[in-house]
Amino acid sequence: MIINRPISPHLTVYRPQITSVLSLFHRITGFALALSFLFYLLLVKFLKFHTSNYFIYTIADSFMMHFNTADIHSSHLLLVASKTMGFFLLFSFFYHVMNGIRHVLWDLGYNLGLKEIYTTGYLVITVTLIATVYIWCLL
Repeated sequence: MIINRPISPHLTVYRPQITSVLSLFHRITGFALALSFLFYLLLVKFLKFHTSNYFIYTIADSFMMHFNTADIHSSHLLLVASKTMGFFLLFSFFYHVMNGIRHVLWDLGYNLGLKEIYTTGYLVITVTLIATVYIWCLL
């Protein structure tokens, strides 16, 4: 007797819940923060290693000359892209911290009821948005 059923529950079987979505975003934001931190460390290490090298200054000068002589549209797109990336990294930081605090409270045995899990989930989203917009407006 062959039954065509999935062996384990699949993503198409269940409707996304706030707990699964927040868990997924916690992993994604952690990966994004780790990747951006690694990129930052490599960039700082590269620039620190090569600051005495004239070749780096030549590359930086030609890069800056390109944006001084390039059309306004390309430099505006670069500015918008960098600001958007900065906003999402700031959002990722606050979300990862707030959700991490939520998980620590769970580890301590607090807020384990279904109602509290949903309430703290919405609280994490709200505090993350408020903190991100507040800090973004200060910068």
